[in-house]
Amino acid sequence: MLYIVRKGKTAAESRRQIIAVLGDNKLSVQTVEQWFRRFRSGNFDIETPTPSGRPVTVDTDKIMEIVDRDRHVTIKAIAEELQLSTETVHRHLKSKN
Repeated sequence: MLYIVRKGKTAAESRRQIIAVLGDNKLSVQTVEQWFRRFRSGNFDIETPTPSGRPVTVDTDKIMEIVDRDRHVTIKAIAEELQLSTETVHRHLKSKN
């Protein structure tokens, strides 16, 4: 992709060329555009950056203990008790189903 960027081609043209060679139609234009932006900004690191911030570790069993204690508890109440976001609690509850 970097070679094609340096040749002045667009992301769509790059995608077509890559698919023509590799035959894999799963590469989206958005992904190619993301790489183009990265390369054009001078970032040639091909490793995926690690997310910033503190990783969230959640014990789903703790969430389920709260639910077992009170079947009418809200996601917001669970989130407040465990100091988590409501999205995190929701995702873990959904994964248990």
